[in-house]
Amino acid sequence: MANIGRLLLIRKGEHGDLGYFLLFFLLVSAGMAVGRGTADALFLKRLGIEYLPLIYTIQSVMLALVSLMYAAFADRIPAEKFFHFLFAAILLLVFGSWSVMTVTSGTLVYPVYYLTYEVASELLLVHAALYMNQNMNVLQAKRLAPLVYAGAQLGTIGGGLLLAAAAPVLGVRNLLLVWCGLLLTSAAVIAIRHGHHGTSTHFRARHRSRSPLRESIEQINQGIHFTWDSSLLRAAAFALFFMVIAFYILCYSVNSVYTHTFETEADLTRFFGILTAVTSTGALLLQLFVTNRMIRRLGIRKVNLLFPWTTVASLAALTFSFTLPVALIGSFNKDSLMPAIRNPVRSMFFNILPDYMQGRARAITVAIVLPLALMVCGIILILMQRLGSPVFFLVPGMLAAGMYLLFNKRMNRAYVDTLITTLKERLFLPDNKMYSDLNGCHDDVLNEITAGVNHADPEVAITFAKVLTASFPEQAAAVILKRAQTAGTDTQDRLMILLGALDVTACSDELSALADRGDAHLKSTILRLMLDSGSTPALT
Repeated sequence: MANIGRLLLIRKGEHGDLGYFLLFFLLVSAGMAVGRGTADALFLKRLGIEYLPLIYTIQSVMLALVSLMYAAFADRIPAEKFFHFLFAAILLLVFGSWSVMTVTSGTLVYPVYYLTYEVASELLLVHAALYMNQNMNVLQAKRLAPLVYAGAQLGTIGGGLLLAAAAPVLGVRNLLLVWCGLLLTSAAVIAIRHGHHGTSTHFRARHRSRSPLRESIEQINQGIHFTWDSSLLRAAAFALFFMVIAFYILCYSVNSVYTHTFETEADLTRFFGILTAVTSTGALLLQLFVTNRMIRRLGIRKVNLLFPWTTVASLAALTFSFTLPVALIGSFNKDSLMPAIRNPVRSMFFNILPDYMQGRARAITVAIVLPLALMVCGIILILMQRLGSPVFFLVPGMLAAGMYLLFNKRMNRAYVDTLITTLKERLFLPDNKMYSDLNGCHDDVLNEITAGVNHADPEVAITFAKVLTASFPEQAAAVILKRAQTAGTDTQDRLMILLGALDVTACSDELSALADRGDAHLKSTILRLMLDSGSTPALT
């Protein structure tokens, strides 16, 4: 058991916290899977696919308003306390929807329930991440977050299987009560946890010097300025805009196929449950065994182009064959490849930005870019679905996916310049797997890093030397040895340690000369370096 813990990077005393978050995320994700399947099936069968574009436009406005309100108040109270209000609101709306469905035959309740799920899913995902960050330090979050999110995927798989098994027995409408039960259980779990452990460990109440709503608007305004000034953020904003249009046209297309394939809402719900379990399993396997290896081998910039290409291909395939097998491929693209590949890669692009920019950049994407794109998508579908053939809305979808690919390429070009700028301004060190993405760039990038190695400040020099050894290993040894000639003994020693990852067999004379002028500790470091590289030491 201890070996498994070490393999999973779980440290002593963390098993209880990890078990709690696994359980909590599993329950929330299972509830969301039940909500998604029932909301889609009831809306599509009771109201009709032709009303979905109108719902997209309404959803865009609601998402903008709710995001603004959430940003204004979410971080002013402990995350667990906000969860109580959130669970209560969702529970009231879901149970109210079930009650109306039970006593009346009106159809207005189905779009209300659909929008309840869509808005609730956005808030639950965002706030669950905030909640975890308030209860883990940065290093814990980096180590344990992948395990917790894997637990969330297991919850989604379990929720999908529950849908498939229970829909024919309980009826689709009564599955809303199952989601209510999962919400109540999640609320009980979080209440018990904090009844014993108190307020979230890392929560710090913010100073309320102004109206929370005004402060939220100001953050969005700052995000607009950051986006305008940053080539990376501009490209990312446009990429997200076109991605959302292509994504929701793909959603509309596959749901149209499914609606016409399955006759009853029970059959459709059962199918959605199986589909959710299968695509979530695919996403989990990709996250565990493929994504990191792919990024390490190909680099973040190449992997960043994968999801745009598969989205173009999915929409193109539906243009030629608007059938169930092709729709299943489209669902795999949006429900497996997107969470397993697109989302982690986009987060890595944002992680090279300074901390003060990241939050504001995400605020503008959620409050402005995403709702605006969703509204445009809804208008396109409203206009194009009247023309009869799916080709008329699939072609705009392909065009949007093509623009998404174009702006992802611009993100790749802006990535390197932004990384260099951040390194110079903040001495920010990205994860090691990001270094390799600099290799193969134009000479200006190598010159920028070399200038950083030659900086007078030893910490700046060491920072850039680390980047150089991983990104340009062929040129690194000569640059670092030249810098070591003018460095202090301590800095020389740290630079020599960095050379341990390089081939220094051709540098034995320079190393010997440097050792001759150094103290005993530096001589020992260089001797070890030369022996490890297979060089014959010639030290006096």
